[in-house]
Amino acid sequence: MKFTQLRLAGFKSFVDPTDLRIDPGLTGVIGPNGCGKSNLLEALRWVMGATSAKSLRGDGMEDVIFSGTDARPSRNHAEVVLTVDNENKLAPARFNDADSLEITRRITRGAGSAYKINGEEVRAKDVQLLFMDAGTGANSPALVRQGQISELIAAKPQNRRRILEEAAGVSGLRARRHEAELRLKGAEANLDRLQEVIDDISSRHGALQRQARQASRYRQLSASIRALEAAVWLNRWREAATAVDTAEAELTDKRDAAETATRAAAEARTQAEILAAAREPARQAEAEAAAALRRLERERDLLERDAAEIERTIERLEARLEELASATGRERQIVEDAQASRDEAAKAIAGLDAEIERESASLDAARSAAETTEEQRLAAEAELDERAREAADKRAAIETARRDLGRFETRLEQIAREIHGANDERERLEASPALHELETAQIDAEQAETALTEARARLEAAEAERQTADAALETATETWREMASARDGLEREAQALERLLAASMQKTVSPALDAVRARPGYEQALAAALGDDLEASLDPSASRHWSEAGVKAEMLPGGCVPLSDHVEAPKALKARLDAIGVIKPEKAAEAAAKLKPGQRLVTRDGDLWRWDGLVARADAPSAAVARLENRNRLEAVRAELEDTAEAHESARTAEAAARTAAETARAGEQSARAAIGPADRAARDALARVSSLREKSAQDAARATALKERIERLTAEQA
Repeated sequence: MKFTQLRLAGFKSFVDPTDLRIDPGLTGVIGPNGCGKSNLLEALRWVMGATSAKSLRGDGMEDVIFSGTDARPSRNHAEVVLTVDNENKLAPARFNDADSLEITRRITRGAGSAYKINGEEVRAKDVQLLFMDAGTGANSPALVRQGQISELIAAKPQNRRRILEEAAGVSGLRARRHEAELRLKGAEANLDRLQEVIDDISSRHGALQRQARQASRYRQLSASIRALEAAVWLNRWREAATAVDTAEAELTDKRDAAETATRAAAEARTQAEILAAAREPARQAEAEAAAALRRLERERDLLERDAAEIERTIERLEARLEELASATGRERQIVEDAQASRDEAAKAIAGLDAEIERESASLDAARSAAETTEEQRLAAEAELDERAREAADKRAAIETARRDLGRFETRLEQIAREIHGANDERERLEASPALHELETAQIDAEQAETALTEARARLEAAEAERQTADAALETATETWREMASARDGLEREAQALERLLAASMQKTVSPALDAVRARPGYEQALAAALGDDLEASLDPSASRHWSEAGVKAEMLPGGCVPLSDHVEAPKALKARLDAIGVIKPEKAAEAAAKLKPGQRLVTRDGDLWRWDGLVARADAPSAAVARLENRNRLEAVRAELEDTAEAHESARTAEAAARTAAETARAGEQSARAAIGPADRAARDALARVSSLREKSAQDAARATALKERIERLTAEQA
């Protein structure tokens, strides 16, 4: 690898841009101790990717930046550019388009280093591999620093191996292998960690799946149970309603049958009474009729008892309408028995009717005889029978009413107890605090949700305020730092200039230089015109001083302007300054020939022509020029410091205020963030309580509705 040029700027002692050309052949740098020869080798190693600050004779990498002197301020960055010949195209393929490579490394205080190859941003590893592939580098043994020969003699085997690898040109491969090994180890570590994470997530996933299946099964079973319960209650209600309708229909039919049987019995009794009215002329017929009548009466009594039994059965059915939903089978049997009894009664009545028809002839004869012979007895007996029948009917009615009264009183007491119990339970449900608690819980949940929303809004506002405050603080800090850095630089420069001026003027009391002020750009002209005479004192008691002259300067040649027009000076220097003209360089030679004794010509660059033929070029060294420039620069620096003092103080105040605002905003954000947790927990607790109370309220409402329907049914039955 062939190096052609090394450029340094701000690197250690090379504060100004410096170019070191490395031409074909042997290039040497000669100088006394401390002149910076070693800095060239360190700059070469630094640009090739050196990472050890100790090998560069520093405590930190930023120590390579020029730190300043009494006369020069420090720099904020350093840069080294190494130019490499690439005509043979041995560089990596991405850089082989150019015949030369410029490797640049730049470091900025607080920002670190940046590398470029031909203006393209690259990594430090890319630069190191570029030199390693060429068998060199920052740590190459070809770069011999102080004390390295003795280190090589006492080197360890691994260091000798490194030297041999670099000589063989395989150090780049070794570096790449090392980097690949590090990447492989990192990948293996990442894979192990990823496997652990996968195993953890898999176990959690399995547990969550089991929980999800259990929750899904629970929801399905709950829904099925609710649906089945609803179906069961619906079927029970339908069966009860059907049983009630059937029982009512059967009751109506049985009532009609009982009324029919009662009418038939009354008619049969009437017929029997008519037959019994027959008297003695037809005793045989009367006896037979009496026997038939008694038989008919017995059958009538049997029918009445059957009718009464049917009535009692009907009454029992009416009393047990509430139990028909669960005992429909027994009621059906009872109804069937009643139906059978009714059929038997109907058959008996039909037989009686037939027998009465058979006996109709004899009864007619007996009736005729009875009507003709004993009408009075018939009337008396008829009246007696009527009274007996009425008494029997009244006794039967009283007995039936007594039985009905007891049964109805018992049922009324039972209904009253059931209604009272249902009302008590309903009142208890209506007086339950669940509804009020639900309303209170809903209000609390709404308030908690509102508080959570407000807390989140406050957090968002606090975050926005904190971000704004941080941005303002960053801007104010950057502004203050820039101004502070600029002022520090100006103050250091002013101190350096003051020290220089004090050192140069410490031997003269009240020198003229302190009283002279040249316009900017005329410092070199003034220094060339007066030279060391500016060091003369203005104090008359000094051994070498300026005094006011009694003569006036003669007219200067055409084309020039007196230097006194551009310089502020005491009267003692006026005659001297009036005799010095400022002229352009191209007219100086012609005007110099016209100078009179004591006159001089100067240019702004510092060229001098004197009347006696002395000519001094501007490149001649002059301490007066430096003093004048330093003094003008010192005044400019002081003026700039005064101009920026108020702005600097304002920036510092703004930075302090921005920092206070940022701290306040951070505290507000932390407070708002801390309030999120309690508000969220309160909202979740309130929602859970509302859900629980809502479920209990729904259960109470369903129970109250059922009780209301039951009370209505019992009230209707009671009425």
